[in-house]
Amino acid sequence: MILKSNGQCAIAGLVFYVAAIVSAVVFAGSQAGCVTVAPQQSAQVAYAQSCAAYAAAFDVLVALRKGGKLNQAQIDQVTLIDGQITPVCTGTMPQDPTEATQHITAAVTSLTILEAVKP
Repeated sequence: MILKSNGQCAIAGLVFYVAAIVSAVVFAGSQAGCVTVAPQQSAQVAYAQSCAAYAAAFDVLVALRKGGKLNQAQIDQVTLIDGQITPVCTGTMPQDPTEATQHITAAVTSLTILEAVKP
């Protein structure tokens, strides 16, 4: 067993104390980071949610079409919207997810209106 002098013990204690404080600060910072959602991440989540809403609205209209509940004008409108939105939702994440989300949300609104209007 190696005994340390009083000076070595004091230095070792100081190093332990500083390491404990640094660890506590780093831990607290990491925990705070887990609670905070960055704006870009929030925009990406909204984009993903809007794509899911679009898919759900589109599925409803596909079922209506299969049931013969849509007229040709409605079918044409759904086809046009789908041609614009599906590539946005199935491709890579857009550079500006907020703008894409607005475009997708407008499409969901249009599909919802088409669903409500009976031919």
